[in-house]
Amino acid sequence: MSTVRVIQNKQRLTKEGNAPLYITFYLGKEKLMLPCKVSVPAAKFDEKSGLLKGNSKEAKDINLIVSNLKARVNDILVKFRLRNQALTKDIFMREYNNPSDYKTFHDFVKEHMKTYSRRIEMGTFKHHLSCMKKFKAYNELLQFQDLTPDYLTDYLIYMKKELGNTEITAQRNMSTIKIYVTAAYRKGYIEENPFQEFHIKRIKSDVDYLTEEELMQFVQLYYQRTLPEKLQLTLAFFLFMCFTSMHITDARMFCIEQVNNDVLTYYRVKNRNCKPEPIKIPMPVPAEKLLEEWAEGREEGRLFRNVQCDQVVNRQLKAIAKELGINKKISAKTGRHTFATIYLRKTKDLSTVLNRSKNPEACRVTARIADGRLETDEQTIMQADLITHFELFVRREMEAGRDPYVFAERLMQENPDAFVTADEIGCGIVPMEAFERDYRETDGRICQRIAAYSEEVHRVICGLGMRIK
Repeated sequence: MSTVRVIQNKQRLTKEGNAPLYITFYLGKEKLMLPCKVSVPAAKFDEKSGLLKGNSKEAKDINLIVSNLKARVNDILVKFRLRNQALTKDIFMREYNNPSDYKTFHDFVKEHMKTYSRRIEMGTFKHHLSCMKKFKAYNELLQFQDLTPDYLTDYLIYMKKELGNTEITAQRNMSTIKIYVTAAYRKGYIEENPFQEFHIKRIKSDVDYLTEEELMQFVQLYYQRTLPEKLQLTLAFFLFMCFTSMHITDARMFCIEQVNNDVLTYYRVKNRNCKPEPIKIPMPVPAEKLLEEWAEGREEGRLFRNVQCDQVVNRQLKAIAKELGINKKISAKTGRHTFATIYLRKTKDLSTVLNRSKNPEACRVTARIADGRLETDEQTIMQADLITHFELFVRREMEAGRDPYVFAERLMQENPDAFVTADEIGCGIVPMEAFERDYRETDGRICQRIAAYSEEVHRVICGLGMRIK
């Protein structure tokens, strides 16, 4: 192990007789000299001890600075030696210039949460707390350098095998962990971001929707007035979401005075920190009837009072569905997805569905969706209501050595009612690679063929749509 010493560079002696101090040691055969950024009188510096002579306050302060810097160097050298890790000059300087203020990664998470919590909703924050608590229990002394792709893989397996978490839960947890690992990487505490190699799977939600016939079964049960009071309230609450497309949190917070001239106006609770635009919904007749009944002559205040927590609501909805003989995974989310699915199939108005969600990803479970960014089987594509990122399907066919024109023709014949969206890839500089040029040309011609076949064609630039057919 290299000896770490403190020396004085007397070649840079000032007129006052002061010279700067340096910490010197060897990394392999390379000598490093780190400035202490202090200068002391040459006559008062003890070269043997590497400290300033005397007991003055100045001498004690300078000696403390030098000792701390020397200790930092030794800590880095010892840490890498104990781990049998190679230590180069670049790695050392990164460690030296970005010393960790935290003993463990979890200490960093705790501090980072204080500021990050202001940017997310309370429900999301509670999930983060639960997720990171579980991650800490796996290894309470987790160091920054231990965060590797292999470590993340081991933890993912642990969640599924030892904790019994579902694939959706495990992947969602990894997405949360990624937020804090990436933050640590950006602040210099981690040399390489392990999530560059560890990829999180996007699992399709298993939330289902009701058909019109199934929805009418729920409506008929409600008006039969045979359910206990609490279940009747839950059913009314659920039907209101089915007819308005509201999220459970928004429906829970909904107040009577938000309806004016038969128009319901509200702001998504989850978007309240980002200055969202209001969502305006023309009140359908079934929703109006529910409003009249549960308002009970009131002109303000929450429409649905004493609604149970989300978990209880979901449990009650499953019981109601079972009573009706509907074998689907029913939850509060089903209401919102039921609205979107029925509305989309009746009106073919995709833009309204997207505007209500304010998030295209929200449509993933409202209808049958085929996303080019995901590995999607052909059967799903040929039965999908909405096909997004079609250009990626074309690319995938070409990379597999198949004719994308055959795929496109089959799609038009087997799934003529589908909505197809595709990014424009034909603009900009012509690629140098032959495949990329061929892909750009092929995708453009196929999209032209689909456009010619389609009933309607819209082009959207910077969020502004223009109907061109």
